[in-house]
Amino acid sequence: RIYCNIKFTYGILLFGETMILKVMRHSLTNLNESQRIQGQIDIPLSANGEQLAHRIWIDFEFGPFDYIVSSPLLRATQTAIIASKHLNYNKPIVMLQAFIERNFGMLDYQPIETSRPLLKHPENIEGFEHNEAFESRITKGLNILHKYYSNQMLLVFCHSHVIKGLLHISSNVEASYIKTKIDHESILVFDYGGNTLNYIERIKKNT
Repeated sequence: RIYCNIKFTYGILLFGETMILKVMRHSLTNLNESQRIQGQIDIPLSANGEQLAHRIWIDFEFGPFDYIVSSPLLRATQTAIIASKHLNYNKPIVMLQAFIERNFGMLDYQPIETSRPLLKHPENIEGFEHNEAFESRITKGLNILHKYYSNQMLLVFCHSHVIKGLLHISSNVEASYIKTKIDHESILVFDYGGNTLNYIERIKKNT
């Protein structure tokens, strides 16, 4: 089968059924500010997080998009809703269960710094979602999005380990779940054609 759809945007030439993902981490919560693991704990943005979620879109140039996608966890949906208002987005926000944060099991609420050594031996962490199952879930999410939104550009709001997972399964970049840092103010761009995920670039707001 030959596809002839071609779309060009900010230096990216899209052939066939390629989907572009512009992925951003949710804004700050109280657990983020206290440097504690929150995993699938469903808490809202902090006051500082809400301010950041509004402020980030002022003069932030990251190119066009067609749909907003969000993890259903509250901190991500709040960030997505705030973004939709600043970006004059009037379509429904697409909720994707597959992009909720990793389950950290017994590490929930624990300080990130003291938890890092434990993450080197995840088999000893009760309730922890291991890489194989976690990345399988993320891949299923990619395939769901590609089924319905191929040839589209999606602005996605999710979580630190989901973004690290996307980097981890990308064909052209190396990433570490422990050492790679994901901030709350950058957009990471990927393309996905149904088989291979590729990392393209990181877009950070000019300050």
